Formats: sequence, structure tokens, C-alpha cells
Amino acid sequence: MKKEDGTIHMEKKALTGRLYDVQGFSVQDGPGVRTTAFLKGCPLRCPWCHSPESQAFYKQLSWMSMRCLGVQACKERCIKACPKGALEYGEIRADAASGGSLQLKRDLCGNCGKCAESCYAEALSICGKDYTVEELVGRLLQDKKFYERSGGGVTISGGEALCQPEFTIAVLRRLKEEGVHTALDTTG
Repeated sequence: MKKEDGTIHMEKKALTGRLYDVQGFSVQDGPGVRTTAFLKGCPLRCPWCHSPESQAFYKQLSWMSMRCLGVQACKERCIKACPKGALEYGEIRADAASGGSLQLKRDLCGNCGKCAESCYAEALSICGKDYTVEELVGRLLQDKKFYERSGGGVTISGGEALCQPEFTIAVLRRLKEEGVHTALDTTG
């Protein structure tokens, strides 16, 4: 960026990481009550992966069929919102009292999120959100009282958290500065 005096000033861009979820009250990812930050992206494709939405490094559309009310119930809002025609009527489902289910054509989907914005049942959502180190640490510190009372803390998981090493290390350092117990869940 050029200043009025002709000098060039380069702004330092904040370090960011991509997550797919932040889960409070995790009791299986370390001692005590914890908050687990799940980072997006993993180079492995383990058949037993319990979070396949964590594997891709990019943001992607997620559809939870059990939340879908049926496209007739919402007057096809998601179908109409998709600029690429990646959504259409699917099979009639017994559990969708109001009609047809949704069919997602992933090969056409650009992951823009317009359909998710229109889905009031939140059956459609974008999986993947970018955080700066300070944004994530701020979110994780909201649960600090639970950590202190239970001997818990924060676990960084994934995907594979070490695929975003600079971000992961910066978050862990900031949490340590705040006196929070940390753990790292890694495939390594």
C-alpha cells in the first residue's frame, strides 16, 4: 500500500487457519472438560475416519438429510438459490412428511453457500470456516471456567492439525500464555 509520502507500507496479514468445527464439552479428547477445535484437511483417507468432512482442505457444502424438511416444505428455496443447478428433487422420503428430498450433484457444486444461506432448517451448511489465531483463541477462552474447574483444556484435532502447522503452533502458544492445558490429536 502506497502512503501519501510515496513510501510503501506492507501490512502483515493475520495468520489464519481453517476449521470445520469447534465442539464444547468434549470429554473424550483429554483430561477434564475440554473444547476441541477440529481443523480442516487431512492427507489420509482412512476408511474408519469418523469425520470425513474434515478431509478436504477447502470449504465444502455439507448436507444433513435428517434435517431436511423436504424441498416442498421450504418451497424449493435451496434449489432456486443455487446458481449452478447443483440441487434438484430427489426421492420421496418417508421421514420427510412434506415431500421430496434433495439431490446434490457434487460435480456441479461450486461450494458458494447460497443454498445454505437459504436453508432455514440448516440441513445445508458450508463446512469450513477461517479463523485468525486471535479469533479462535477468543472463542476457546469462552470456556475457560469449565477447564479450570474440571482440570480440562483445549484439544486441537482434525482432520490433521499438523497440516496447518504455523496456525496450530500459534494457537497452542497463545493458549499456554493464558494458562490453558492443551493437547494435540494427530495422525503423526
